[in-house]
Amino acid sequence: MITRVGDDGLGRRVTEAMTGWGMDLTGVQVDPEKPTGSVSVTLVDGQPSYVINPNQAYDFINWAEADQRLRRCESPMAVLIHGSLALRESVSRQTLFGMRVKRKPRLFVDINLRDPWHNPDDVRQMLDGAHDVKLNDHELAYLQGCDIDDEEELLEAARALLERHGNQRIVLTRGEAGAMIISVKEAAQARAAAVDVADTVGAGDAFSSVCVIGRILGWPDAVTVQRAVDFAADICIQRGATAPDTALYARHLEQWGHNNPQ
Repeated sequence: MITRVGDDGLGRRVTEAMTGWGMDLTGVQVDPEKPTGSVSVTLVDGQPSYVINPNQAYDFINWAEADQRLRRCESPMAVLIHGSLALRESVSRQTLFGMRVKRKPRLFVDINLRDPWHNPDDVRQMLDGAHDVKLNDHELAYLQGCDIDDEEELLEAARALLERHGNQRIVLTRGEAGAMIISVKEAAQARAAAVDVADTVGAGDAFSSVCVIGRILGWPDAVTVQRAVDFAADICIQRGATAPDTALYARHLEQWGHNNPQ
């Protein structure tokens, strides 16, 4: 994980949690001044409203430091995964594109638009040359500047986006309608399982993680999207983005033919 946390209590909680999960801290920078990234949550008419706070440590990921640390963890299987928030400040934006240009990794872009931290030009630049682009149907309509009324128009819009930016696959999430992986010639679809939703926090990232695994291991798109939908549904059953009990992960890994819960 390439990120930057503050030299504060929240930052220490992040690194302690990562250590507890057996994650590599090589790419984690510590900022002596900026705070660890946080989101403010308020209730408006009983519904949560989110404010992604500005000027956070992750907005100032240093390119020289990131480049030096990346040399220690190079792998032919490496995939660079990022979203649009990485573009909102110039320091992290320059670091991101520095990594993309110098390292030329496989790119998985999870657009993940969050108001007011995006504009169409920056997002379109981010999509150029990405191998896989993940977005939802609303984000697709926004980028294409049109309404999408049915599945045929959805496929046309996804393939137009794919061809414009030189992508290999569009990974499209559709809420209760499930998800699709769309290439120039094919479209694989999986329906969402009916579950008792506790909350959806982390479901999108859970879905993306399985899509990345599928690409690395060469799963067929139909297999990947079904496994991704099923795993995301299990994350929705519990509160929070991660399960403290690793049995959830071990069960899916075993189903996929991988027995190591790490």
